[in-house]
Amino acid sequence: MFKTSLHIEKRKPVNIAHLDICSSAFPVDLNNFRFVQLTDFHYGPWTKDSYIEAIIDLALSLKPEFSVLTGDYIQVSPTGLRHYYKNELTLKRAPTVSYHRAGKDLISRFAQLLQPLSQCGPVYGVIGNHDYLEGKATIMRLLSKQVQWLINRTCLHRSKNFSLLLAGIDDWKRGHPDLEQCQINTPQSDNNPVIKILLSHSPDISLSKDKALLSEYDLILCGHTHGGQICLPFNFPLITCTKQRTHVRGLSYLDNIPLFVSTGLGWGGLKLRLFCPPEITLITIKTR
Repeated sequence: MFKTSLHIEKRKPVNIAHLDICSSAFPVDLNNFRFVQLTDFHYGPWTKDSYIEAIIDLALSLKPEFSVLTGDYIQVSPTGLRHYYKNELTLKRAPTVSYHRAGKDLISRFAQLLQPLSQCGPVYGVIGNHDYLEGKATIMRLLSKQVQWLINRTCLHRSKNFSLLLAGIDDWKRGHPDLEQCQINTPQSDNNPVIKILLSHSPDISLSKDKALLSEYDLILCGHTHGGQICLPFNFPLITCTKQRTHVRGLSYLDNIPLFVSTGLGWGGLKLRLFCPPEITLITIKTR
């Protein structure tokens, strides 16, 4: 068992959430090993390319060994899919064709913006609920050069004399999350992974019928909630779009397992954040 701590560093254009994992049992070579989590970009009409570029530059300045992405990459319509379809039908156009064309254009541009991140280290990713709405197959295909997809599967990230296990689960709301399949697909290693990390777009994975299998992991990283996006003072979220309210923002625990929910980077519904700034998560492993 290791100790976890969290502190927030205010930066522009987004904050940095420093999540530190510390144990004297870790190999000395692992000290200050770091990686970043980016989530909920919602790249679309409300998101300027310069904003995404600034986020990528900030992430790279943290010198991560690798990056993890936890879903919701694009959003074609600022007010949502249903509103867009209503307008398209009123104008007597073909909504499906035009909408999917717009989504393809967005994800193609997003792939270019993401390229500097993938050139500086591996990028591992899972799918979010919005990605199903905007075209999961197209998103996965056009980001395949930048992202190693972990959809109900597991991989080993090897570095020097140790390895980390990274598992990714399908979206809780619209996908087919399968924790058992993640374990079946676990690759063999000459040495035991130092730490096992699960990527899940939604913290509602904590409600899974296979919840007991979550005990196999040392850390769970999520997004989806935007931390509430619009909150009252003292970080009280008004809307979370989750079925549970225990894991909404920041660091919490699920049966002693650290579960971190990032506030994300983009906007959903309204281009407004109140008492809930966007953030990048920097996870640092310490041996002392």
